[in-house]
Amino acid sequence: MALRIGVDIGGTFTDLIAHDDETGAVLVAKGRTVAEAPDTGVTAVVREVVSPDGMKTCSAFLHGTTIGLNALLQRRGAVVRGGVFIRPRGTSHNRRVALLPSALKVPFGVLV
Repeated sequence: MALRIGVDIGGTFTDLIAHDDETGAVLVAKGRTVAEAPDTGVTAVVREVVSPDGMKTCSAFLHGTTIGLNALLQRRGAVVRGGVFIRPRGTSHNRRVALLPSALKVPFGVLV
């Protein structure tokens, strides 16, 4: 068995989907998000559907967080720097909406 696991931490629920590359089986789980300790919700949903032996065969573990994206889109949370833009649905590809005020924008570069 070779598993690929994806987890999304949302504001209310943590969702998991896992795919067994050998059998084609798809496993899903949903658990409560613990706001103060999001890793607790991740651990719970993983343990719900994946055995410790199954974790040993995990070839990929992908993680996303709706919490972080929502904080950015709703303009709340920590101050960040960078040129971050969104393109609202139904708008032209040339129209971009800045998520940060111009004063906070800095050019991206390679950090060494």
